Order: sequence, then C-alpha cells, then structure tokens
Amino acid sequence: MNLPEDDSTSGTGTLQVHRPGTFQKGDIRINRKGRPKTFDKLRKLAVEVAAEENAVGVSRILAMLRAMSISDNPADRRLFLEYTFGKVKDEADITSAGKAINFIVERTDDNEADSATPEPESVL
Repeated sequence: MNLPEDDSTSGTGTLQVHRPGTFQKGDIRINRKGRPKTFDKLRKLAVEVAAEENAVGVSRILAMLRAMSISDNPADRRLFLEYTFGKVKDEADITSAGKAINFIVERTDDNEADSATPEPESVL
C-alpha cells in the first residue's frame, strides 16, 4: 500500500508517514478534554427553550405535549401517557408456562484429566 509521505519528523531524524485523515502533532481538531461528562448546560438551555412562548402565548413544551396527545403516531400518544401517568410496567414470564425451570450445571476441574466426567449438579 502506498502511503503519502510528510516532511515532518518525530525528532528522530526519520521521515514520518501519515495516512490521510489521521491526526498530526498540533492538529487543532484533537479534542484533548474528551467528551463532556454531563449535559447540564444543554439541559439548562433546553429548559429555557421549552419555556419560551410562541405568538399565541403558549409555551413550547405545552404546545408539544398537546401535539403529542392528539398525534396520529401511536408512539407519541404512548409517550404522552407515560409522561402523564408513568411508564406501564413490562412483565416478563421467566418460568416455562408457570412451571419452574431447572438448570443443570456441569463443572470440570482443570487439574483432572479431560477424560474424567464430573457428576452434574441440579440447581434451582
């Protein structure tokens, strides 16, 4: 693979090879601080925007909630109901049609020979 060569050196006197799109020393695109740890500033700004009133005098968040409540999209209506009354509890049946599930755990000791077969243990 032919890589373009750059005139920069790493201080060793050897020519450095940089692939296109990679960062080089001193590149301003490098994010030294990493990703933000919290979104507090964004959340605060979103709350301010939501509180703004439109020309009719209705806040944006109120208008959005009203639009969600009458939306043709069932996901919007469900989300509106969850905001209003709380999330509906999702239940999962972890039994087999009401019957308990039996697990069999087989263990092998690393010190034993591979030909030895341990006796299975029944666990519930």
